[in-house]
Amino acid sequence: MKSRRDLPVFPITAEPVRPDVPSDVAAVQVEMDPVGPFHGPRIGLVTLGCDKNTVDSERMMAALVGHGAQVSSEVEGADVVIVNTCGFIEAAKEQSVETILEACELKASGDLRAVVAVGCLVQRYKEELEQEIPEVDLFMGLTELQGLIPELRSRGILPEDLESLPTMERPLRIMSSETPHTSYLKISEGCDHTCAFCAIPLMRGLHRSMPVEDLVREARGLESQGVRELNVISQDTTWYGRDLRRRDPEAGLLPDLLRALLEDARCHAASRAPAHDSGEGGLAAGCPPGSHPANHGDRGVPRGDRRGLRGPPGPDGGGAIRQARSVHVLHRGGY
Repeated sequence: MKSRRDLPVFPITAEPVRPDVPSDVAAVQVEMDPVGPFHGPRIGLVTLGCDKNTVDSERMMAALVGHGAQVSSEVEGADVVIVNTCGFIEAAKEQSVETILEACELKASGDLRAVVAVGCLVQRYKEELEQEIPEVDLFMGLTELQGLIPELRSRGILPEDLESLPTMERPLRIMSSETPHTSYLKISEGCDHTCAFCAIPLMRGLHRSMPVEDLVREARGLESQGVRELNVISQDTTWYGRDLRRRDPEAGLLPDLLRALLEDARCHAASRAPAHDSGEGGLAAGCPPGSHPANHGDRGVPRGDRRGLRGPPGPDGGGAIRQARSVHVLHRGGY
């Protein structure tokens, strides 16, 4: 796939799931029970891979419920199974293929109407998968997911009459975590870098950031639902906002986002790698000293990976604070 920056950060729908409803409407919490219209088609959504996939699946479930489906993370009793795949490492690819094949076996036994495979593995290997697993009814890569709802409707899986659904059965995001006090805040999608070990730009495209104000609204909504620990996630967290700033010199970078999110909270950088200084002190603007674990003291490792780590190691063996990256665990609620 040619790397693109015009793709949406959340590829499921081009517009909000409920265009007439504000984006800060509270999320729906899910344990194991199905959510959605009782008489709607039952869709089991299996999520594999990373936490970014988890957020994508939560939004996908919301889109499905908003268009008349009853969704669950359970395959048992489903009419349709959707597998959100991972294609990053070999073990993840194998798990994705095995999960798809298991769903196809259920279909062959008459327990399912259809099997749908989406996500990173499909984006990377769609043609090969279509040839090798013809039992799958629909393969959709990340760049095609805006067509998921229309495609399911055209196959008679989703109802055509959206207006018949009660408003409260059209959530914006369905929480799938088993720990209701924690959740994820996905701040951007894709990556601009060409690390030797990574295929993210091939699957997810170039880096695209969500605006600060949209992320703050989502975080506040999650907090109102009892979330006390937000994991800020993306493929390249400290690159946040650079794409927006190319178009708008006033667009916020990572320090601006952290200040907006964490007025009364703590921040911990769970890992760090490349030298992506997002300006104004980088991550140090939002996280206190000592909260940044080292990644590599040996410059040969990141250099061989083409990760762009610059400068001599700092006292902690991992370089300057501004070289932090990846997952930042944001603790809300003063604990």
